[in-house]
Amino acid sequence: MENQQFLLDAFNTYYNNGMEAKNKNNIPLAKKNFTRSAEALVKLAKMSTGELRKSRYERASRLIDYINNLQVSVTSANKISNASANVSKKTSKEDNSETIWESVTVPKISFDDIAGLDDVKEAVRVRIILPRKYPEVYQKYKKKSGGGVLMYGLPGTGKTMVSKAIAKEIDAKFFEVKSSDIVSKWFGEAEKNIKSLFETARKEKNAVIFFDEFEALGAKRGGNSSVMARIIPELLAQIQGFNETESNIMLLAATNRPWDIDSAFLRPGRFNEKLYIPLPDYEAREFIITRALEELPVDNDININEIVEFTDGFNASDVVEFCERLKDGPIKRTIESGGNDIKNITSEDVSLTKAKVKSSVNPQDVIALEKWKNNFEDDNN
Repeated sequence: MENQQFLLDAFNTYYNNGMEAKNKNNIPLAKKNFTRSAEALVKLAKMSTGELRKSRYERASRLIDYINNLQVSVTSANKISNASANVSKKTSKEDNSETIWESVTVPKISFDDIAGLDDVKEAVRVRIILPRKYPEVYQKYKKKSGGGVLMYGLPGTGKTMVSKAIAKEIDAKFFEVKSSDIVSKWFGEAEKNIKSLFETARKEKNAVIFFDEFEALGAKRGGNSSVMARIIPELLAQIQGFNETESNIMLLAATNRPWDIDSAFLRPGRFNEKLYIPLPDYEAREFIITRALEELPVDNDININEIVEFTDGFNASDVVEFCERLKDGPIKRTIESGGNDIKNITSEDVSLTKAKVKSSVNPQDVIALEKWKNNFEDDNN
């Protein structure tokens, strides 16, 4: 598999070469370089997930449209050059503009809204929330606290919800940052985007900065990537000082690939706490399913325990999806009957949904995460 950092540099190089060739009116060479830059971006998108994957595909699509609009006609070379310059100026303005970080509100999600994860909630309360609420007590006992928190676990296990609940508990504005907000911008501006984010957050009385898919932003350094060589030092510089309890910013991050994160972020003073967010256990799945079905028209013979057992090995998002799909049959039957005769969710709907909805969890990913957890804990004991 091609290295993501190599592909980032390849995209950057080909894109710059394409712009240089276009400005010299060498349209064939420009198209060749732009095409290679788009190919690198598509490969990066395939290796990405979530919003970063979507953002990279969208930018590749825009770049391909731009390539198709470049014309080779010699007779209209000057006109094309001027038009291309305008397009370049617009694209440059879009790509080089810093991300504007808007003031956000305190989240409404609380720990009561999160199914299970009792061990995680207790760890958060003791290690994160109490030191923020009672700093004078911790200072009295000279108890060190603070630092960032890295949550790791499979996708769909509730890492973002836990982060929002933490922000609500400490009454903090919540800045949710996806890697695409920084990395997908024109690469020379990435450091400015990071600096702007922290400067905006520092203006708030209390703020939480949450990095989703952090492995894409804090990836291990190495190779020839000039992009990551600039981003990571800027991030580390901004994070310094977070071990002070009086800091008005709390740093949270989530990842499903902790082994891809640069070791500099895992040292004391950066992400002091590492919290493993596991798959939902029986009680957590029961909580999700019961809440999803309450106040819905359901037959009396529906067996909640049966659904809970079936969803063993599902992540929280899978369980929610199962409950949503349960509604498809009765909705269709209700519409077919004219819409006035509301139909119940039946045991047959449960059976049909079982056949359609399966866990998205790869057991090998669970093994890899638990192995990292055990190895990391052993190394730090």
